[in-house]
Amino acid sequence: MSRDPNTEPPKPGQPPTGPDDPASPELPPLPPDAPQPPAPVREPVSQKPAGDPPTTEPTRLV
Repeated sequence: MSRDPNTEPPKPGQPPTGPDDPASPELPPLPPDAPQPPAPVREPVSQKPAGDPPTTEPTRLV
C-alpha cells in the first residue's frame, strides 16, 4: 500500500493523523433490527386553514 505523496510525513514526536484518527470517530451503521424513526403524520388535506374565506364567498377588495 502506497502513501499519498501530497501528504506530509508525520514529524517525530507527533501522532500520525489520518482517516483512522481516534479524535473523530465515525458512527457505526445501525443494525438491521434497530427501530426505525416514526414517519411524519400527515393531516387530512380536506380542511382549509382557519384564515382562508370560504370558496363560495366572493373576494372583497378593500
